[in-house]
Amino acid sequence: MDKKKLVLILILLVVTVYRLFFGLGTQPIERWDEKTNIDVVTDTINQNKFPSLYLGQEPFFEKPPLWYFLNIGIARTFGISNFSMRATSAFSGLLIIILSAYIAWRWWGTVAMIATWVTYLFTNQLFVNNAGGYFATHTFRSADLDALQLLFLLIAFISAVEFENNKHFSLVLGIFSGLAVLTKGPMGLLPIIILTCSIIINNRREIVRILKAWIVLMSIVLPWYIFMIANFGNDFIQANIIYHIAERALIPLEGHNSTMWFYLEILTSIKMFLPGIFLLVSFIWVILKKKFKERRIIFLLLIVLLSLIIPSLVQTKLAWYILPIYPFAAMLIGAFFGEIINPHLRN
Repeated sequence: MDKKKLVLILILLVVTVYRLFFGLGTQPIERWDEKTNIDVVTDTINQNKFPSLYLGQEPFFEKPPLWYFLNIGIARTFGISNFSMRATSAFSGLLIIILSAYIAWRWWGTVAMIATWVTYLFTNQLFVNNAGGYFATHTFRSADLDALQLLFLLIAFISAVEFENNKHFSLVLGIFSGLAVLTKGPMGLLPIIILTCSIIINNRREIVRILKAWIVLMSIVLPWYIFMIANFGNDFIQANIIYHIAERALIPLEGHNSTMWFYLEILTSIKMFLPGIFLLVSFIWVILKKKFKERRIIFLLLIVLLSLIIPSLVQTKLAWYILPIYPFAAMLIGAFFGEIINPHLRN
């Protein structure tokens, strides 16, 4: 790598670290959902009934446990502070940006890497609370579960795309899909569902391997759910599965309702997602250039679309439900710039 590229990467890295970590411990704790998450960490430590989570004196059923387990370990090691409780998200965000930029470089070259990285830096929703006037407190800088799930989701997606090229990726896909689900629920299944449908339609010889991935996923996810159901029964099922998954999808809970176009509004808001116009152009490029036969492009396109369609159909609308779209939107924009500009550079 020549010196100019290295200097550019270092500049991008410095800006990224600044956006993620500067003032991380000084920003006030948001009542929703940072305060609740930090209280769960504190109260679970006080109750000392691992692996059950607690909020106050009552078991906490709302969310899967992985983020809380990790932050309990951080709290026991470094203490509880605004910085320590947000560090998981900030470091996850850093790894997400670096990993997706690296993969864009591997798949489409240096221009794609730079475009992917810059797309992140101009996506305010990932760094700024309530950007654009939206109620949007979950970011790469908040004590929330989203960034950690997105890291696992991204690794699972890369494994799904490269599944046929490495016999070990069935294990990697199963592990990180399971970790994504155990961090923040069913959205973690998107990469493995996309790959499973692709295998059933196009490549039946890989069915045994994808079944292995599902078995690994279930071996990670099911023990905690079995433990919770065995110990708390219908109370856990009602709170975690029925209320926070089924009812959230079917009815607008706690007054969080909006139109079906809510997330399109966010993606077209320059104060939330300045590169939104390039995402639209990338879609048009895929259609005009007939990129549907390229595995990497079609998988990216599918996960971007599903990350938009699924929360749009869910009746409870919160701005951070769109967060899973951003790593894949950034990579799709990177692919567009890489394939458009690289031929001119070679000439």
